[in-house]
Amino acid sequence: MSARNKSGLFIQSFVFLFACLLVLLLALIFTSSVQAADFRTAYSIEYFIQDDSTLNLTKTAYTIQLTNQQPDLVIKRFTLSFPRSFGISNIIAKDDNGSIIPQITDKERSIEVSFELNSPKAGLNEVNTLYLDFQQKNIFHSKGTIWEVFIPTMESKPDDSFSISVYLPPGKHKKLSLAKPSPDLVSFDKVVWNSNIGKSIYAVFGGTQQYNLDLAYHLSNPNIYRVYTDLAFPPDTLYQQILVTNIIPKPDLVFSDTDGNYMGRYNLNAKEEKYVTFKGVAVVSALPREDYIDYSKKQFEDQRKTLFNPQPFWKLDNESPVQSSSVHDYYQYTIDTLTYNFNRIIKGNSRMGATQALKFPDQAVCTEYSDLLIASARQHGLFVREIQGFAFANEQELRPVQQDESDILHSWVEYYDTSKQIWIPIDPTWEDTSGIDYFNSFDFNHVVFAIHGKKADYPYPAGSYKSVAGGKDVRIEPSDSALTIVKKVAGDISTIPIPQSDDQFGVELKIVNIGNASLLNIPITVSVINAQLQQDSFTIPHLFPGEEKTETMVFTPKYSIFSQDVTLKVSYDGTELSTEIIHVPTIVTTIKNNLYPLLFVGGGLFILILLLRKRNDSS
Repeated sequence: MSARNKSGLFIQSFVFLFACLLVLLLALIFTSSVQAADFRTAYSIEYFIQDDSTLNLTKTAYTIQLTNQQPDLVIKRFTLSFPRSFGISNIIAKDDNGSIIPQITDKERSIEVSFELNSPKAGLNEVNTLYLDFQQKNIFHSKGTIWEVFIPTMESKPDDSFSISVYLPPGKHKKLSLAKPSPDLVSFDKVVWNSNIGKSIYAVFGGTQQYNLDLAYHLSNPNIYRVYTDLAFPPDTLYQQILVTNIIPKPDLVFSDTDGNYMGRYNLNAKEEKYVTFKGVAVVSALPREDYIDYSKKQFEDQRKTLFNPQPFWKLDNESPVQSSSVHDYYQYTIDTLTYNFNRIIKGNSRMGATQALKFPDQAVCTEYSDLLIASARQHGLFVREIQGFAFANEQELRPVQQDESDILHSWVEYYDTSKQIWIPIDPTWEDTSGIDYFNSFDFNHVVFAIHGKKADYPYPAGSYKSVAGGKDVRIEPSDSALTIVKKVAGDISTIPIPQSDDQFGVELKIVNIGNASLLNIPITVSVINAQLQQDSFTIPHLFPGEEKTETMVFTPKYSIFSQDVTLKVSYDGTELSTEIIHVPTIVTTIKNNLYPLLFVGGGLFILILLLRKRNDSS
């Protein structure tokens, strides 16, 4: 055979083999894609909640029907994947033909369980059924005053169906206060979801959650001169009420800033250090506090003036691609743009800001989600701000929070709904990671430490005031202990009258909140004896525990040539706070009101004396 014929034969053989391989590859691709679409899966899942399980395990039952939609294909292996936080144990598996031994594979963030079916049926519309019973972690938590149910659902095809039933602890009852998505059935002891499941199911039973707070602040003045430091204690908000047990040492000044932060000021001498502890209770609700709405509206009138101050973290180099008047569009844009980096370790000053978040979208953590949403929404005149605080979660793969010894906190966003006239919290980070709707409703797991509207990075939240790197300064635990709200104020009247205009005097009146809760619309009344008040009542809009307000009470004493004793009594909500007798030097008023007659009489007496002395001298 000639060299040319050998070469031609080799080329023909190569072409034939390549064609065969191509056909085989296409067949495999086609078969694989067909298999994925040719079985319909119906899940019927039941969770039997027990409130007394110390191991936090929930009995779980799966019935999975696999319907064959092709006459010549059959499924032999079926695999389920669970997030690692929802670990499973004690698996009992079987199908229509007997028991199955599950094969478990541990992965970095999940656990895969595979099942080899026994003699699976083949044929169009044939159904193979898989029955599973096992214990599953972290489905149910009874913490503090609420029950929380968190269910990760299966990745599914469009034609798959689900029915998920949760059976509540027998003999006990709490009202369902929050469910995402909305259930199809709610009864005394059972909640059922049949459609529109999404990535996760979240439900809360109970009206409010309360947390015991134990916070530490390390203060130091390295200078050779006196300075002061302002601390941010957990504030009251529309969704959070703070009850103070104690603050040691007490602040030199307590005040509220424009954003509504609960601020305590401490004076530090040269080279002085102070260790401040805050202990109290946070009562968290998913719905706005009715008693706080009117005050929040008044706050917003001042807040809106500072919400568009330029801030480096909330700056974008270019115009946001979203052009909308809806906060939800910027919320969705943030979720679509960024990817949460579970491996990123937050240490020190590593906040990227909105511009850098767009450059490195796969390096985002919660602060980047907040910064990008705020920057893009503020470009178009929407009122948004950042919240920093503490967040609770047991399932790190779905609701990530940093739970190490460095007190790394969580960041989320609030936007002001101008139609409802309230601030509404939203969490783009947790919606992206969990699939739970954190735009249309919130939860009971976020505790506010600091509100950032005027500035992106101030005030610093608890956990930021450290003497050395690391250490645990934030300790928070759910609580179900009985709460006692103490509403109490003290009053102090200055006894030094200060002359005002004409015949009026004024004294300073100090009102301080000595209870354990913030007070709203504090009615103060003043009564007087031997004088007439310019005003006999006033209202203080808000006082944090330990905060004081000063008012000047102006009065006109009854006429007296030399002095007048005026009695002032101050009352709060019908209870007397203080009574003082003030010695008013009315001679000052007497002289001022009778200056010309006194000058005339005095001048006349002076002339008369001079004349008498002259007469005596001449005689």
